[in-house]
Amino acid sequence: MQKLNKNIEKIIKNFNKGNHLNSFNQIEALLKNNSQNIELLFAYGFMLSKINHNEKAKNIFEKLLLIKPMHTQSLNYLYINYLKINKLDESEIIIDKLLKIKPEHYEALRDKAYINYLKQNFTNALRFINKAIKINNKEVFGLNILGLTYIKTNNIDEAIKIFEKAVLVNDKYFDSFNNLGKCYIDKENLNLAFSYFKKANKINPNSELPIMNIGNVLSLKDKNKSAINFYYKALEINPKNNLIYTNIAITYCRLKNFDQATKYYNKAIELSLETPNLN
Repeated sequence: MQKLNKNIEKIIKNFNKGNHLNSFNQIEALLKNNSQNIELLFAYGFMLSKINHNEKAKNIFEKLLLIKPMHTQSLNYLYINYLKINKLDESEIIIDKLLKIKPEHYEALRDKAYINYLKQNFTNALRFINKAIKINNKEVFGLNILGLTYIKTNNIDEAIKIFEKAVLVNDKYFDSFNNLGKCYIDKENLNLAFSYFKKANKINPNSELPIMNIGNVLSLKDKNKSAINFYYKALEINPKNNLIYTNIAITYCRLKNFDQATKYYNKAIELSLETPNLN
């Protein structure tokens, strides 16, 4: 058994170095004679999850949990796999099982809050994210969930405090700056909003969100042609974001170009029908 565990460690190290095919071949060879081995199954599921083979990973973790129902690492990775494929209800069921075993599990509490946020259950989202932050108040994703939930419950000033704290924790996490910008749009401070969106864009020029939000500020300032240019830049990054098409349509309405507005509204509707609504 000790020799097998050492082999698994070597395979995982090899996998983490990028030697995926060789690592999978080795694990699958070992599984032929050890199909019920917990460590092997977990290593296999872990590797599948890391390369986003989510359905296969899910099957492996489910098999492992039939053998060892209280295996917390498998419960953890299984709920994450469900989250990746937007199966929120299934993910929450697994999180609840994990929290029965480990009620102080930070990531499980945080992600349960996130799921409730996506489902617009903001009271529950606040309850679980506050529990999580009592355990760890130095993790930016959790702080951003709390801030976003404050926005949804019309507590903008508290949201700003949380996002400002998130920026101090990690000034390279662009979402915190982007979310601060959204807060200042709500407070009608367009210059400060613009400044935060620019910072977010500088940190992550590959995200369409700050670019779209810069367009939103320009549109609110009646700089509609400039706004459309930014929306087009955002579309180059993510042509599947239906909100960008909606914003372009609104801006064309402001320019009284109703033919273009109709074209982009129709595209936004088309995309909204194609894309599952997480809310």
